[in-house]
Amino acid sequence: MTRPLTLFALLFAGALLCTTGAAQNQRPLPFDPEHQQPVMLSTPELTAEVMAYPPNRATGQARSIRVKTPGGESLVPLPFQFYQVNAILQGPPGRLVVVGMSGGYVYEIGILDVAAARVIDRFTCYSPAVSPNGRYVAFTKFYAPHFLPSPEDHSMLYLAAGSPSENRPEGIPLDNDVDVGFAIYPPGVGNWKADNMNVPPGSAHTVAGSYVWKDSSEYFFADGTASDFAAVWVSIGDSAAKVGRLDLGSQFRGQETHYFPPRLSSATVSDNTLRLHISTNVSRTVSVSLADFVSVGSVSLTGHPAGGPDKRSLSGIR
Repeated sequence: MTRPLTLFALLFAGALLCTTGAAQNQRPLPFDPEHQQPVMLSTPELTAEVMAYPPNRATGQARSIRVKTPGGESLVPLPFQFYQVNAILQGPPGRLVVVGMSGGYVYEIGILDVAAARVIDRFTCYSPAVSPNGRYVAFTKFYAPHFLPSPEDHSMLYLAAGSPSENRPEGIPLDNDVDVGFAIYPPGVGNWKADNMNVPPGSAHTVAGSYVWKDSSEYFFADGTASDFAAVWVSIGDSAAKVGRLDLGSQFRGQETHYFPPRLSSATVSDNTLRLHISTNVSRTVSVSLADFVSVGSVSLTGHPAGGPDKRSLSGIR
């Protein structure tokens, strides 16, 4: 999560009013729950739109999704954490992915089962990006944004076709809305309670900007530490996600990056060339070859996500 710049970036966000299928790399809406913008999904099979009303005094719930299919209409209440709805996206067959917000840059993801007319899972995160086919959500694991000792950004992946249990490590209860998903980066961190806190500042990783989907099975993001800056490439297969890394630190040393740390704003791929659009105190484009990425391992996407109270000590990468 790019903590100092996220709110600044929101000032330039465009509004998503309607989508016609699973969208990718969307610009975020500014957090303004008192003025919920109209949000709708329209596909050949259904239409879904957000319904907003004053918070229920007993539950705090203030948003629902109205779903219309050839078989009828249903009104699906969203959990109270959805102060705002930013997008409704087509997920795997029979499911919708609802992207909302509960704070200035704190996001909520809800998985809506169309046939059951209910939200079957929810989690809180930073910087979510849904794959074009709606099957995956790349995101940064949540931690409280204030007063926590030395947090670190952990890049995660949620499988929207999986069950709530299949998206949580063994031993994590289903109502846990933070320790959710498969840990993708840094290598070997696993996923457990408070594992993204109390990390030495010199080695703590920060997701520098956005997650950018190339297609429905590959995405990119930038990772920074106090002394390094790198591009990360994730390629999702049937049973595992392969992770590659390319050091970019040498291209930014000597520039003013203390007050303006580099962050990825967008990326494009043509043939075997990746063009990264990166901002520091100025914007620039860095072109690299996909062949130059170095594998840092893979993450199994079968069974439960790797957990454990202290995966950091097992990773050997710090």
